[in-house]
Amino acid sequence: MDAAGVDALARDCSAAGDRLAEALRGVRERQADAARDAEAELRSLAADYEASREALRAAVAGHPELFAKPRSRTVEGVKFGRRKAPDRARFRGGMEAAVARIREKLPDLADALVTVKESVSLAALRSLSKGQLRAAGAAIEEGRDEATVERVRDGLDAAWAAALAGLDAGR
Repeated sequence: MDAAGVDALARDCSAAGDRLAEALRGVRERQADAARDAEAELRSLAADYEASREALRAAVAGHPELFAKPRSRTVEGVKFGRRKAPDRARFRGGMEAAVARIREKLPDLADALVTVKESVSLAALRSLSKGQLRAAGAAIEEGRDEATVERVRDGLDAAWAAALAGLDAGR
């Protein structure tokens, strides 16, 4: 094999890659066309699904006694029941006051809790104890039981959200 032979293999490789890329573009275009063609039906089916989900959520919320133990059940891939919502922290005086109070009361944590634009990092706050949150001026609102419904069998909720985002992005 000489340099010309290696160059020929490189050209073949490039051409094969171009054919694959073109085929993938075609597949993506056909997928987008199919999604657009089915959009009305998909939105109608999604509305039906959301209505049935809301009816189940309302039934769960309206009958907490049915979910004392066990707190949730799964029927035909749909998990429903009750769960404790996460606690929420509210700061007196808004975020600016929260930043000042964190800098004053929790100076060793301020860099992690306060972002560059002088707002509180909610993700970092989740790692604080209730005592630390109170020290920063937060009022603790205990998480309440809430009704929950999610389809666990096939990831339909996430798949539909992704499809909807794709349809909306194509506009």
